[in-house]
Amino acid sequence: MNCAVTHLAAKKTEEGEQIRAHQITQLLDALKNKDLPCLVATDMNASPQQTDSSDYPSQAYPSALQHELKLRSAYKEALSEEPEWTSWKKRGKHDAKYTIDYILVSKPIEVLEVLLPPIDAIIELGRLPAWSYPSDHVSLFAKLALPVMECGKTNG
Repeated sequence: MNCAVTHLAAKKTEEGEQIRAHQITQLLDALKNKDLPCLVATDMNASPQQTDSSDYPSQAYPSALQHELKLRSAYKEALSEEPEWTSWKKRGKHDAKYTIDYILVSKPIEVLEVLLPPIDAIIELGRLPAWSYPSDHVSLFAKLALPVMECGKTNG
């Protein structure tokens, strides 16, 4: 199996989004091996679609899902949509609450279940990081199933 973990550029501008789209495409190109399934865990620093707070279209997330590896989001597959948020922090008086973290998988990997973010009510007023969550991102977890592989070929 091909696996990768990455953290893409953080600049929240249209130029930053173009850089992230280029970065994810380069990474996925490096993982291309049609005989092996692929798993990518990423802080993409990119929303699945354009948000009210951005004046530029989402490019990195669509680039990942439109790549020839045919990756799927484990969370979107399990929940029918991405979670409401994976990172929630305060920037001055502004709450930055968005989904920017993903677990992406290819066939024949099956998504069995995922861990939901905590409910909003238990997040501290200062947001993340906090004593109960030491990062400004929550943990992602997916229970996955992979068919038995033999010499790069699937059995069944």
